[in-house]
Amino acid sequence: MKMTTCVNPDTLEVSSEILSIPICEGSSTGENIFNLIEAEFKAHKIPWENCLALGADNAPVMVGRDKGVYGHMSRKNPSIFMSEESASTSATAKEKTGRLKKLFASRTNQLICKFLVDALEPFDAINTELQSDASKIHVLQQRLEKLIKQLMVKFVQPAVFQRDGIFANLEKENLRQSSDIIIGKAAAEFIAQEKSKMKESRLSEFFDAARDFYVTSITYLRAKLPLKNDVYSHAAVINPANQLTCQFQSVEFFIKRFPVLLPPNASLHDLQLEFATYQCTDIASCIEERMDKTWASISRLTEGQEPIFKLLPQVMLHLLTIPHSSAHCERIFSLVRKNHSEFRSRLENSTMEALLIAKSRPGSAGDRDYSKEELSELKSAYHRSLKN
Repeated sequence: MKMTTCVNPDTLEVSSEILSIPICEGSSTGENIFNLIEAEFKAHKIPWENCLALGADNAPVMVGRDKGVYGHMSRKNPSIFMSEESASTSATAKEKTGRLKKLFASRTNQLICKFLVDALEPFDAINTELQSDASKIHVLQQRLEKLIKQLMVKFVQPAVFQRDGIFANLEKENLRQSSDIIIGKAAAEFIAQEKSKMKESRLSEFFDAARDFYVTSITYLRAKLPLKNDVYSHAAVINPANQLTCQFQSVEFFIKRFPVLLPPNASLHDLQLEFATYQCTDIASCIEERMDKTWASISRLTEGQEPIFKLLPQVMLHLLTIPHSSAHCERIFSLVRKNHSEFRSRLENSTMEALLIAKSRPGSAGDRDYSKEELSELKSAYHRSLKN
């Protein structure tokens, strides 16, 4: 399946569309998958320099820098960015740490369950947010750091966290004492009520397991999440919440990495002037829930008859096409499995492809422009359906 995320030139919204769902002949190697993508790019006359990022799951065949799809793409466009999958990483961290429940096979199980309800909540919250079809690239770094902090403050000594932050060493001497570990309201109340009926050794076992849960979570998340990624950290410049504190260096970082973002007739100096003007402009009336709609509104601000911003909104909108997760791909895979395997096992691949391509396009099907050939085919199909 080949999906593309782009800026709709009419609505200025960032949306994902399916280009095609080709069948991979032979082994599903990185080279074979890449060849399918390249063929699609050629068919749609998409130059490789227009491709800013690859969004996919963390399978080696996709993310491999040598023989993976990303490796082949980067040889066509060295600037292409591999958008790392944060949603599945946090979900896997939740799963891995959840396995520690096997260590709790004792009379403390009820206490453990109450602890896990509170401990797993931050994972659920970020997983839900990263499933959004609206771009979250501008807040991804902030959200990932927030997740780490939410967990670490519960078991790391405050002085250590203040000094070293989310990368603090997790040696035992840097951790809170058992009685000081935050285990959640329900678990704390349970201990207060049942402590007289529980052995001290069981309570000690519980606090050791709770500490291990947090340490395992943080160790895995820090190893897997893109916490030191320049693209994600500089992407905060897209967020109007950072309007007064962000710097033009972040915009310049993206222009240097993706030169295609700057139109041929524009200069970096022109863009810098617009950015300075943006920082001095009241944009409160432009703020909307979706970031692409916010920048579309900013692009429509005028001074007299002239637009105030001609370059900056286009740069920001195109940066929003960089995927923050592979959720958009997973939604389509789910549709394919449900429609092709579960309910319509005889549905041909070409029919499924055509249906999903049409479904993925933004806007109403009735409002689109169709060629005479397409209208003729639609009319013929309609008459055939009446006869059947």
